[in-house]
Amino acid sequence: MRNLLLGVLCTYLLGCIDASQQTIRKTQGLVYCSEANPVSFNPQVTTTGSTIDIIASQLYDTLLSIDPETAEFKPEIAHSWQVSDGGKVVTFYLRKDVQFHHTDYFKPTRFLNADDVVFSFSRLFDVYNPYHFVGDANYPYFQSVGLDQLIRQVVKVDDYTVRFELFNAESSFLSNLATDFAVILSEEYANHLAALEQKELFDTYPIGTGPYKYKHFLRDNLIRYHRNEHYWKHPVPMQQLVFDITTNGTSRIAKMLTKECDITAHPSATQLSVLAARDDIRVDKAPNLNIGYWAFNTEKPPFDNLLVRKALAHSVDFEKIMQAVFYGNGIIARSHLPPSSWAFQAQDHMPTYNPEYARQLLVEAGYEDGFSMTLWAMPVSRIYNPNARKMAELIQSDLKGIGISARIVDMSGTHS
Repeated sequence: MRNLLLGVLCTYLLGCIDASQQTIRKTQGLVYCSEANPVSFNPQVTTTGSTIDIIASQLYDTLLSIDPETAEFKPEIAHSWQVSDGGKVVTFYLRKDVQFHHTDYFKPTRFLNADDVVFSFSRLFDVYNPYHFVGDANYPYFQSVGLDQLIRQVVKVDDYTVRFELFNAESSFLSNLATDFAVILSEEYANHLAALEQKELFDTYPIGTGPYKYKHFLRDNLIRYHRNEHYWKHPVPMQQLVFDITTNGTSRIAKMLTKECDITAHPSATQLSVLAARDDIRVDKAPNLNIGYWAFNTEKPPFDNLLVRKALAHSVDFEKIMQAVFYGNGIIARSHLPPSSWAFQAQDHMPTYNPEYARQLLVEAGYEDGFSMTLWAMPVSRIYNPNARKMAELIQSDLKGIGISARIVDMSGTHS
């Protein structure tokens, strides 16, 4: 379940170093308490949820989007599109009034056109694109869905028409272009930085077409965006948007209560009932389109053994996890898809907590004395797993009951 904490009476407030700046924020902006620093300011190069939440829809636009209520495709930078050649050719017709951000570090001289679309997507798969290897040279979302292998070429038909030619028809192609990762970047800005021999700044000092433009980033402190006065879709109501970076969940709640934040991410499930009882706080909960799962490296023994994997699946008390980690704000998955998906269908014969059966399976697999393994736990909170460390500890305890010794590690270097 997705938990979003909203302040209704304490809008546009942020505690500041400077009193005059505080007055400006109260009257002309909104403050969002975020749980992490962004790993980049370009959605193409990351799949980190906290980063996408901070940068994607604020700074950028896509060719099309998906209506959250009807699930129908909506035109964005492309006002229309046409599918031909049995689905292997998709032609987009672009708007002519879309401007890129005017910032302290770049002033565009033209409107967005087909060159920008060609550049944005060729960077993903064309090794001759001058920015393909800049930065991490890794485009995880597009590689995971195979989009880099699907697109044969992107062709500029004219200044406001772009043709995508695919190796084969793919039903998910438009859906992938409607994600937060398929943003349109400025070729003119890329050329500008290349001329200055500063390509590495391209994903750090962003230029997009979204409702807000980049102003300032102070790591572990805040990100400040200013209103894009040239936004093509509609007037942007707020002058600025501030992301207060507060990695500790308790500190985020404290900032809500002291009116330093208007909205905060991932409140602790243990605090929801108390917060919901306050008149100045509204707690919204809605089903989210994701699931959490325990994955095994099936190329590595003993996880290449089906009986071992079945034993592990039957060794965990999921009901205990739902209470201790989610506090009733989640449900046990019965499919690879969540119930909020139109394609959801509950599966029969899901694994149940049965440690005796799990031990029997281990004996059949030849591991009657158990074995040792490593559990990786995320060091950050996520909607689908608000406390990975606690979840790992519960799994570790259950595994011990069937003779398996598990060591918990996380990316911060902590282990137990």
